[in-house]
Amino acid sequence: MSFVIGSLIGHLNATQPDVRVILQEFRACLNDYREISEAWYGGILDAEQQFKVGDEVDTQDKDDKDPATLYATCPANGKLTLVHSFEAARFVPIGNTRARIVQVEDGRLFGKNEIAKAIEVTIGPSGIKEVPGCIPGQQYKVTFFPDPTRAQIDALYGSYQSVIGQLEGWLQSEWNGKFLPLWRAHSTADMTERVLQQLEAAWDGLVRVIMRLWEDIKSLYDLIAHPRENYEKLSKFFSEEEITRIYNASKEGLETALLIASDEPLLWIYVAAIVAWVSML
Repeated sequence: MSFVIGSLIGHLNATQPDVRVILQEFRACLNDYREISEAWYGGILDAEQQFKVGDEVDTQDKDDKDPATLYATCPANGKLTLVHSFEAARFVPIGNTRARIVQVEDGRLFGKNEIAKAIEVTIGPSGIKEVPGCIPGQQYKVTFFPDPTRAQIDALYGSYQSVIGQLEGWLQSEWNGKFLPLWRAHSTADMTERVLQQLEAAWDGLVRVIMRLWEDIKSLYDLIAHPRENYEKLSKFFSEEEITRIYNASKEGLETALLIASDEPLLWIYVAAIVAWVSML
């Protein structure tokens, strides 16, 4: 009990935070991420590069230079589209990547056998290479030979600056419109009023943020993990045609949500924004 009382008194006597310092630390949040991810103790914390041929996808660490191999079936138009980029919610290409394409068939005992002459290509600065002349319906082995440069990795981190700028603007507006008036009222309030302000601000602010995050996570999990249950619920209120339209309309949003969930630097920025928001409170 004494710890709780002491903590409460500490909050009641708290001084107004320096919003300039908070925003400065937020603007530098990716520097912290990059330092940790590139250190030997970074563990699994790291952005990734992505290799894609049609619907086939593979990933590996952002600076990994090991070959990546995918097997894809040539579509009806006779063209294979190769994509090399970073795995991010926004498309950030990795160009000047060599690739080897060769037709294969299943072996009698195991593996896949190459049955034609290989084609060597280079993916340009756009990160996308369309390779014509493939046989529709035939399977191809596509091997990427990545060689990501420091400049390309810098471009990845640079691509998040607009997101950081937008969130910084939101934090600034939260401070000017919400937190600064509360701090001014706090500094002139007596002890009883301060207790009420602390409880009201903490409950109204933090709980709403946490609940919104929880609802987003829970809804996404339910949609992915329990599609049949979701379908059965919807079928009680909508026709089959209406359900199809609902799922088609939500497909793009779901794909975007999954892409954001795999974008480590972007999630790091979001968490940093929440930390800054709580610091202002």
